[in-house]
Amino acid sequence: MKQSPYVRDSLYYTCHITNTTSYTMLLVEHLAKQHAQITPLFKTAIEIAALWHDIGKQFLPEDILSSPNKLTEDEFTLIKTHTTLGKEYIDTLSLDIDEQTYQILSDVILYHHEKFDGSGYPMGIAANEIPFSAKIVALADVFESLTSKRSYKPAFSFEKAKHIIVEEKGSHFDPVVVEAFLSIQEQFKAHLKSLNCSQCAA
Repeated sequence: MKQSPYVRDSLYYTCHITNTTSYTMLLVEHLAKQHAQITPLFKTAIEIAALWHDIGKQFLPEDILSSPNKLTEDEFTLIKTHTTLGKEYIDTLSLDIDEQTYQILSDVILYHHEKFDGSGYPMGIAANEIPFSAKIVALADVFESLTSKRSYKPAFSFEKAKHIIVEEKGSHFDPVVVEAFLSIQEQFKAHLKSLNCSQCAA
């Protein structure tokens, strides 16, 4: 399950999924020092979950996903369904994984766009209602998106991405995860500089 589950072969999936997983694991290794719930099994499970977190986008129109224009309200509503579509999809699979791994996989796919203040989607849950695994992947996902080129935006610098994440501490992101990011920011910066992908910041 640590291989890409995505049918569509594009730089977006190659770069975004691989790099989001790398950033997730940097956070997990640091957070494991203070959080007993991050066991070896948790680490394995969240690595799988990070690889699968956007699996629901496989069921959305490519022209909307890659649109260079600002999405309409209806298009954004459709984009938001990738969380529930992904959860519904894995529920149809006969995955050879243990119950905890499945729960973390399910949580990350469904909840990685929830926000700490309750303004996210699809459920609008907040704070401790959001699974820890989803909070970790959420920050990794946003950092990767900010620092990568998209059809609708240029790649942001590390410092600009860092500023946005710090500004969103306690609103979008769990403060605990933001503090972990700040503690290992040099590792994030080093990974970003090492990227050799045309969609990613150099």
